[in-house]
Amino acid sequence: MKPDSDALAAQLLESEQRLASMPELEHRLERALAESSALRAELESTRAALEEVTRSPSWRLTAPLRRLRGSWRKLRGA
Repeated sequence: MKPDSDALAAQLLESEQRLASMPELEHRLERALAESSALRAELESTRAALEEVTRSPSWRLTAPLRRLRGSWRKLRGA
């Protein structure tokens, strides 16, 4: 074989190998997209729960106590 045809044969082999790996890559992509979607849903659920907690009357009522506790911790740490 000529050097050019050797290079072409190598490129062809590499292309065929890449093509053979496509179904596995597509499967991995589908799994990653599904996981991403599930994580986004979980994030939205967590954000909604956090917002519900921080808007609750008890959270607002205890805000001064949390600030006081934070100040106390700073004083003890200093």
